[in-house]
Amino acid sequence: MHIVVAPDKFKGSLTAPEVCQAVARGIKRFDPRAEVTSIPLADGGEGTLDLLIPLLRLDTVRVTVNDPLFRPVEAYYGRKGSVAYIEMAKASGLALLAEDERNALLTTSYGTGELIRHAIEHGAREIYVLIGGSATSDAGIGMAQALGYRFLDANGNALSPIGGELMNVATINVDQSSVAIDDAVVRVISDVDNPLYGPQGAAHVYGPQKGATSEAVALLDQGLINITERMTEHTGRDAHTKPGAGAAGGIGWGAMVFLQAKILPGIDTIMNLCEAHDAIRQADLVISGEGKVDQQTLHGKVIKGVSDACQACGVPLGVICGTLEADTAMLYQLGIWQAYAVRTEEMSLAEAMNRTEERVEALAYQMIEAFRKR
Repeated sequence: MHIVVAPDKFKGSLTAPEVCQAVARGIKRFDPRAEVTSIPLADGGEGTLDLLIPLLRLDTVRVTVNDPLFRPVEAYYGRKGSVAYIEMAKASGLALLAEDERNALLTTSYGTGELIRHAIEHGAREIYVLIGGSATSDAGIGMAQALGYRFLDANGNALSPIGGELMNVATINVDQSSVAIDDAVVRVISDVDNPLYGPQGAAHVYGPQKGATSEAVALLDQGLINITERMTEHTGRDAHTKPGAGAAGGIGWGAMVFLQAKILPGIDTIMNLCEAHDAIRQADLVISGEGKVDQQTLHGKVIKGVSDACQACGVPLGVICGTLEADTAMLYQLGIWQAYAVRTEEMSLAEAMNRTEERVEALAYQMIEAFRKR
């Protein structure tokens, strides 16, 4: 029996590799002869690079760049030949800030641009930018400034590339002597499809978690509108309504208009990079999982990507999750044969978090037992 284990992390308790290990132990306890292929997955956001480095055998390149508040921080990206994999959160992530430092009006994606610049200057010609977990809402002007763009106010004064200055941008210039962005193909991996501005845009949906008050959200949204208008005047390019434009504080839009990047769906792209589809086609059973299965699971999450692959080749899918908030109809829609939850009705969240590893192993045993009996 060949089983593919392809889960996301259980946020706050287990990493995706740790989930794989716990599931594999449960499988092997039931059937020591079972063949287990572990493929830890992510949806392209925070933590994805750390999965890709061992899976794709990438070299780790360490660089000191600016963090979201322009302080030096050691970040890193992955590289193989002329292909680089850059995770925005390593340079511009919310996790780099203390809670009282979070302020989307003051933060920048400049450090992410420095990583891209470093990769290009050292021979990268194909760059994947993994976005998610950002501390910023600057529409990518920080990233763009690190790559040669300059943003000026109505008096011709240079502006700091932060969210709070977006509404003051009057002119956009490009330093032609800067790094040759045109020499590289940039692809952005994202798991969200928000537009740049408006009620479902970057500021309204994600600003509050980055420390933006209601007043700051309104200012940021106006700034996102302004930068869109200025960029359209400057180049004729606009992408504010394209899916993913509002991802990571608008860096999805910024990558499209400043770097001519293409937005790729998160989990589908990661599965392709990890050659997960080939492994799934050869499996008798696939076991996936993540912290919670609910309505959001249907929209670009890991289980949805694995489900699509399983249904395409007729392989049964079992799911182990932290919390199960899906009804029978949703499980049927996802093509899930069995779904088990770590947390039971009588269990507190704290207890479930403390017992996640033990429970995942036990549920994997239970799942293989049920699969053999079906």
